[in-house]
Amino acid sequence: MNHISLGVVDIKSADARLIKNGWKPTEEPKLGRDGKWQLNLYDPDDTRVEYMEFKPAQKPCCSDFTGPHPGPQ
Repeated sequence: MNHISLGVVDIKSADARLIKNGWKPTEEPKLGRDGKWQLNLYDPDDTRVEYMEFKPAQKPCCSDFTGPHPGPQ
């Protein structure tokens, strides 16, 4: 579960940019249980770098968010 998460506005654009810069995908973007799109990348030690959209694309599985969502400055 060691990871960092980086917020992005659009996961598909982030995925395309990573591929353009030479990244070889190992998995596709997916919707997390929180309803937000995410894309996971792994370093050689299996530390995960997670790209995640700021706002949910669908209702979360368990409970709605009660606070504001982060976003780009």
